[in-house]
Amino acid sequence: MIIDIILIITGLIGLAIASITDIKTREVPDWLSYSLIIIGLTLRLFYSLAYQEWLFLIQGLIGFASFFIIANLMYYTKQWGGGDSKLLMGLGALFATYPSSLIKYFQPDLRFPFLIILWVNILIIGAFYGLVYAIILAIKNRKSLLIKLKKLIEKKESKRLIVISLIIAFLFFVSTFLIKNEIINILIFALGIFAIIFPFFWLFTKSIEDVCMYHSKKPTDLVEGDWIANKDLRDKFKISNLGIEKKQINLLIKSKIKKVLVKEGIPFVPSILIALIISLIFGNIIRFII
Repeated sequence: MIIDIILIITGLIGLAIASITDIKTREVPDWLSYSLIIIGLTLRLFYSLAYQEWLFLIQGLIGFASFFIIANLMYYTKQWGGGDSKLLMGLGALFATYPSSLIKYFQPDLRFPFLIILWVNILIIGAFYGLVYAIILAIKNRKSLLIKLKKLIEKKESKRLIVISLIIAFLFFVSTFLIKNEIINILIFALGIFAIIFPFFWLFTKSIEDVCMYHSKKPTDLVEGDWIANKDLRDKFKISNLGIEKKQINLLIKSKIKKVLVKEGIPFVPSILIALIISLIFGNIIRFII
């Protein structure tokens, strides 16, 4: 259907533009996210009116509502920024179902509803993307990172975490000799490996965060949603942990504060674009992992 092609092109172009702005400015314009939502639902409405197929519109509304709930959970648990969350809502309206016109070109695994497939793929691709991005940052800032990592490891809290993790791993490994079920033993062994890796991975990511994610900005360079790291400023100007608002930026400027410490996140939108493309071509990618 021509409507499928329009929805696909709209989603891909929108995510491509959002990816560029996210990489350059760590910000996704609200107008872009809202445009995807409006275009997705409007196209579905026009199609339903023209062909009296109201299910097509209902599916879009369900897709928007489903991703609206997930987006808000991600935002209010501080996993994602507002821009990423609003983009997800737009994807829900555009790709509530798999575009049927693509089935003749690809053989995607569609054993689950497409919204579930897309969301799971976003999480998986996002995890790999975040790991690769963190490794690149670590290589670029390796000298400062090694110094910070050494300081963190020398802390009593870190040493305690490592010891506890090793004890837990040892208990997991010992339990594999007591349990005769092969599948359960494999799972327990995997948990033991995870227990060993976890403290070092956490210290590694914490070092990257401290060395690479904090930057000083002039108040005039702040944008809505920036996360202010200075607790005194957050308390004084009543800045939410979810990000600074426009009126608070103006207050900082009027107060003649020269620099503000801001924590920047990873530009996550490119991973959403990659996940969408993979979902459209292959469907569920867990089949390639398990």
